[in-house]
Amino acid sequence: MSCNGSEDSLLECARSGSSSCNLAGVMCYYTVKGRVRIVNGGFPGEGRVEVLVYDRWRKVCSSNWDTKDADVTCRSLGFLGGAPTSFPAVEKRNETNWFLDSMDCNGDEDFLFECAARGSTTCSSGREAGVSCYSHTIYGTVRIVSGSSPNEGVVEVLKNYRWRSVCKEGWNKNNADVTCKSLGFSGGFPVSSLMFVEDTDYAYMLGSMNCVGDEDSLLQCFRSITPSSSCYSRGKAGVVCYRSINDTLRYLIETTAEEKKAVKPKLYINGTWRELCKDSLDDRKANVICNSVGFSGYHKSVRRGSEFGNPLVNNIKCSGGENNLTECEYGAFSSGDCSADGSVEIECYTGDVKRFIRLVDGRKSNEGRVEVFINGTWGTVCDDSWDYRDACVVCRSLGYSGHSTAHQSAYFGRGSGTIWLVDVDCQGTESSIFDCSHNGYGKKNCNHGEGAGVTCY
Repeated sequence: MSCNGSEDSLLECARSGSSSCNLAGVMCYYTVKGRVRIVNGGFPGEGRVEVLVYDRWRKVCSSNWDTKDADVTCRSLGFLGGAPTSFPAVEKRNETNWFLDSMDCNGDEDFLFECAARGSTTCSSGREAGVSCYSHTIYGTVRIVSGSSPNEGVVEVLKNYRWRSVCKEGWNKNNADVTCKSLGFSGGFPVSSLMFVEDTDYAYMLGSMNCVGDEDSLLQCFRSITPSSSCYSRGKAGVVCYRSINDTLRYLIETTAEEKKAVKPKLYINGTWRELCKDSLDDRKANVICNSVGFSGYHKSVRRGSEFGNPLVNNIKCSGGENNLTECEYGAFSSGDCSADGSVEIECYTGDVKRFIRLVDGRKSNEGRVEVFINGTWGTVCDDSWDYRDACVVCRSLGYSGHSTAHQSAYFGRGSGTIWLVDVDCQGTESSIFDCSHNGYGKKNCNHGEGAGVTCY
């Protein structure tokens, strides 16, 4: 059946014939008021969502449950709006207490029953849908406390006239950005509250936030209510907000031999410039750091003692395409997360990349096995995904026109030592092979019989 909704009878709707199908059913109502309620919350307007069907209150599955569904639910109960939450299911997935699954509200409906949904006696997610409704404007309900300056501290949210901490589980860059922007800053990054206070009081803990990043307040973000130990362990959500990255991030740069630069990043947290822990460094993060200060790429890293004793930070994850460390994804890091007793100094290269790429064992200087110089050692490149575009980038960076032939399967003989690059995927416009996408340095899923080579013209 395909009704528009304005027909007087099903016989007026478009339909198609079928030899076999499931029988359709309906639940009719005279009025939808009084058929939705919120239960088992810490205060009115927060808790599990239930719908009244055949004189029995039934559950709503959290599958596909989002802000639009929560807004419709809360507005129908007299609130201004709401944010979606979810709870562990009390009943098993196949219990008949389930009724609605895969809710899909547009957001402008008056009642939940007007939204598209799938009737079901099971729940695909195994979690119950819930809401956290608010009856006031969302501004002025978030604060940061216990920091050494107004732009940092432990995150607290005003709920039911009581300031509540936020669970550290899942606390990330998106959550920190929403928090800081709602307070008038440009952005922020997440830290553990252990940076500021010794946490011993776990009362009034909110669940795990999951912001997209464009919300106006934490109250608009999806929140997971889970009785997991991580929500009650030491450490709550904290932030360091910034109006400019210079507020919280700086680089110490020293010139070294062979046009390389020694770069040491520092983050300003709780009144102290903290260095990046050696444990937390990887190739993607190192490239972001080098590129953000104007250098061509990452050469190697050096572990060194911390000049501040041991105020180190950890748990920063970069994809490699960010413009700065503040754009990377952060776990809720604290100084106690770093097992190494030294900070990291990153050696970046600039200018001529020829000194870091060479062609070996070719009959002429314009051809050979591709080798790269990383961490003080020459190594090979794997031929996985190796094609014309990769060869073009190599040849152009060595001063040739860019026209080239890509060779695979150790065409110029087997190399030795470390296989530095695997799954190289250049677009063809990069200045150097180091700027291309790859699977990280030194990954051991290739052998020297799979060496990449080029012939340049």
